[in-house]
Amino acid sequence: MGKKQKKKGNKQQSSAPSSTPNRSDEKKKTMQPSPSTSSLTNGTSSPQKPADKNTLKNKTKKGEKETLHPLGIDLGTLYARIALGPSTVAAAVVPSTDASSIRILSNPDGARQTLSLLLDDEDATNGDNGSKSKRHYLMGESARKAFLRKFPRKAADGLIYETIFGKSELDPSKLQTFLEEIRGYAADGAGVTESSGGSGGTGGQGRLGVVLALPTSLTDKGASRAVAKKVFGKYILGYLRPSAAVAVAHGLADDGREWKHAAVIDWGASGLTATHFHHVGKGMFSIVSAHNSSEHTPNLLTKALLNHCAAQFKRRNGGLDINESARSYAKLWQACEYACKVLAVGSGSATVEVDGLMEGIDLSVLVSRPRFEMLIGRTLSSATDFLKSSILSNNNEITFDVLLLSGGLCKIPCISSSFSKLFTHEHLYKGRPDVSPEEAVAIGCAVHATAVTTVHAGATTNARDVLQHLGTEEEEVVVSPVSIGIVVILGEGAHEKSAVLQEQVKTVIGAGTPLPAISGCDVDYCNTDKNDTQYILVVQVLEGGEVVILGRARVSVSNDTEKKAKKAAVIMELTCEGQLSISLDGGPCLTI
Repeated sequence: MGKKQKKKGNKQQSSAPSSTPNRSDEKKKTMQPSPSTSSLTNGTSSPQKPADKNTLKNKTKKGEKETLHPLGIDLGTLYARIALGPSTVAAAVVPSTDASSIRILSNPDGARQTLSLLLDDEDATNGDNGSKSKRHYLMGESARKAFLRKFPRKAADGLIYETIFGKSELDPSKLQTFLEEIRGYAADGAGVTESSGGSGGTGGQGRLGVVLALPTSLTDKGASRAVAKKVFGKYILGYLRPSAAVAVAHGLADDGREWKHAAVIDWGASGLTATHFHHVGKGMFSIVSAHNSSEHTPNLLTKALLNHCAAQFKRRNGGLDINESARSYAKLWQACEYACKVLAVGSGSATVEVDGLMEGIDLSVLVSRPRFEMLIGRTLSSATDFLKSSILSNNNEITFDVLLLSGGLCKIPCISSSFSKLFTHEHLYKGRPDVSPEEAVAIGCAVHATAVTTVHAGATTNARDVLQHLGTEEEEVVVSPVSIGIVVILGEGAHEKSAVLQEQVKTVIGAGTPLPAISGCDVDYCNTDKNDTQYILVVQVLEGGEVVILGRARVSVSNDTEKKAKKAAVIMELTCEGQLSISLDGGPCLTI
């Protein structure tokens, strides 16, 4: 049944096949995943040129095995996070590639995240003559404090629009400086000697193999990748969508995991994003749809709490309005941000405290969890409506059996609970409990990097050889020449004409799907009368649209005259030799 077509691949990238491929493209090119990373979707990378002088360099003695440190970097709109996987030594035992083996690296301030804010340091000088011949920046929390002093109101609710990825236009110089700092943090955490022209660490030998996740809201991803290539050189192993990285972190890429449809909901600094993944089979998955709302930002929650505290302050102090003072507003905003983080980790209450908020008067407001949930109720209701109208718009046809939450806001109990109630699967998988929603993207990138670096771990002699194995190659693979699907009919012989069936076919394995393939779907049927008999037809759709019946299965109908809607789970497997196996509702496999 299968036909061969050439498949061009890049071993550090993988892409799941589409469920509705182009039937007429006899020799189309698709991406070939590597053996241990075939399920890691949506990475996009290309063979890299030799690293320049800014690349991490380490000298290895002749005959000494070199270590490759897999690194995942989440370049979020507001914060960046770094995750490090287990080191790979050539010809050594392949390390674990799940989230349990990943650790988050801290920056020099001890924080597990770094604010992606850079400001020109107007007081910085280069040399004793005081000339500003080199551009200097303030970074992270130092930049926030400087920005707060200069623009207090903008430093509150407008800070996100001043970050590297929050601005309307990307500044390559700032991004390069930021990535070089991140690279330095990673080198220190991995114990790698950095010799990029600056004062690097004095750790052991090795190289960093990097997988990056860029913000979903970023429009010019090409410019960002060019800067990343300049900083990391050929040691960039690939890129992942944030949603795909979350799926990898929670183990959806594992070959042995059984699932059909997954919803990944990310509520972070750049807004609310909902992505629908479909499990193709053999550990591979593809994106069905992705929806983003830039209106639902964390600022809405902070603003709701700030308005409550401002009203309390005004009532207690003779009408003093903090909105009339930009500095007072910024102080209260920071306090409310911190209170939201306290309530997000499950605390029963939080106190918003600011010394000398306005005219020397202090503020102290106790906010209980029920009060906080009431304040953000309107925003939460709007967010759930967005999910219902986007990823859940076809809820009658699709049942999600996986729900993964990421982003800082999804840590808040009432938000995670409200989102979970929208998904009604009896055995809903909610991901690994040891993966924090805030750090899921970085962890997923590190898992991907670990998988890529261990593909050839037993066959090479140093890290450079591992990277050289990650080149482009072509391979002929067998794909399905036709679409295979199912149709439910009422009564034997009813409506079995090709033209009628064509309108009712529900595709399970699409034409052009690489073989072997395993896929499935749910079939809806109902009782209409105790004498009725219903059949599930297994059909194939040829290139001209003609429908051919391959087999049929009789659906058991109860003797109840009451009309009841029911579902049947159909699983199909098509081998390279064209052998089709079908299982209905977990029953034995029948071969056609």
